[in-house]
Amino acid sequence: MCSNHLAAIYSLHLDRGFSRIPLIETMIGIDTFAPVTEDDRRNERVQYEGLFFGECRTFLESIYADAMDRMKHCSYLESDETLCVLMFLQEIVATAQWKYRVDAGEELTQFAREFDRLDVDAEKIRLYKLAVGNSGNSAKNE
Repeated sequence: MCSNHLAAIYSLHLDRGFSRIPLIETMIGIDTFAPVTEDDRRNERVQYEGLFFGECRTFLESIYADAMDRMKHCSYLESDETLCVLMFLQEIVATAQWKYRVDAGEELTQFAREFDRLDVDAEKIRLYKLAVGNSGNSAKNE
């Protein structure tokens, strides 16, 4: 069920002209998309409410944690697709919080507020450095 909510939101994201993110598709286990309908657009709020409720919020938090962990094992230059996943997550958390007034939980809300400008390279580097932390990897090849 949680993957279905996220897949619906991702499909709407693509329908708005954004590029595909193969890593998020792998993470949620989707490889084909039905065309977005007017009903899908009208029911977007319902998808957000479902995605941030109960076990689905935990599911989304695990995708966030997995993406942050993936960056510990690569250079900054190799982290582009993972950063795209995090940009997508930041966008949907912000949309849930401020457009639909859906509680996204403390961890995801803090992430969305702290990294609201992931379209800026300096912010991507800052997020990468946060993810890497003290793992011994650095933002080499910036």
